[in-house]
Amino acid sequence: MRAATLLLLLHLAFAAFASAITPPEPWHTHKIFSANKRFYARVTPDGKTSIKEARRLGWFAKSLWSTPNYFEYALLSDDGSFLVSSNTLIAPPFLKNQMVIEIYHRDGVKKLNLGLFVNDPRKLQDAMGFKSFGGATALDGDWIIVDNGAGKIFAVNARTGKLRLKTEGKGNHSRP
Repeated sequence: MRAATLLLLLHLAFAAFASAITPPEPWHTHKIFSANKRFYARVTPDGKTSIKEARRLGWFAKSLWSTPNYFEYALLSDDGSFLVSSNTLIAPPFLKNQMVIEIYHRDGVKKLNLGLFVNDPRKLQDAMGFKSFGGATALDGDWIIVDNGAGKIFAVNARTGKLRLKTEGKGNHSRP
């Protein structure tokens, strides 16, 4: 009897340990909230993202707009009108026309290339065969704060695409 109990406990302990070391499923349903928590993006594994009002949480919340994309991480504007996704690792051949930021709106997507933020992509910091680009780090109203990974901080207007150099150096994320 004791041997059976011991075997059962060992089996349960092994099963618990095995499930603890199993990495999480990369494709899962999750929510990305705006900074003011008034809106959220509901991201599903089938690659659909719906922008909804947070005060109407749940399955019956009205979708304001959607995009057929999956995002593990993104920034959602405080008015729910746009969603920003950025690549932080740049794959070879490190060309200026490589897309680094996508701004999703109800009416489509605006893509921003590496050449807007970096003169020579080869001078970015190495990261295991890739180059490191800081990416979109924050939102400030209609402005997207972008760290170029080479010591410059930019502000990009999500609606107009207007680009401004904010600082030479990291850490200053004040208004554009």
